[in-house]
Amino acid sequence: MHTVRDQNARLECHFDLEGEALYSVKWYKDGNEFFRYVPRDQPPAIHNSTESQVVLKSVNLSSTGRYRCEVSAEAPSFQTVSDHGDMTVVDSRSKMGFTQPPIQWVSGALFPGREADHSPPSSAEVKKV
Repeated sequence: MHTVRDQNARLECHFDLEGEALYSVKWYKDGNEFFRYVPRDQPPAIHNSTESQVVLKSVNLSSTGRYRCEVSAEAPSFQTVSDHGDMTVVDSRSKMGFTQPPIQWVSGALFPGREADHSPPSSAEVKKV
């Protein structure tokens, strides 16, 4: 999806562990981890970010890329799944013909076709609004 330079972008990762405890949620851009939420650690370092969302302030053209959310359950399973979405940052609304803010996008279920004893239960999505 496209977003406009100098705007904030909120990436969301929705999940349901169906009773399992959350160990961590990690966010990656182009394969490099940039945010980690671990419930028992200190509060998140990125303002307005939580276990289910990361807010990117004033994105720029280098913010374009593939963003991936990785969710892990607590011990003993430590089951881990992930999903991704692509974001393209454009220079201005006028150049792209936007007349209103970019629409929300959703990319896939995080736990599609899960096997009963191999994947955490749930549905989740990486979402930019």
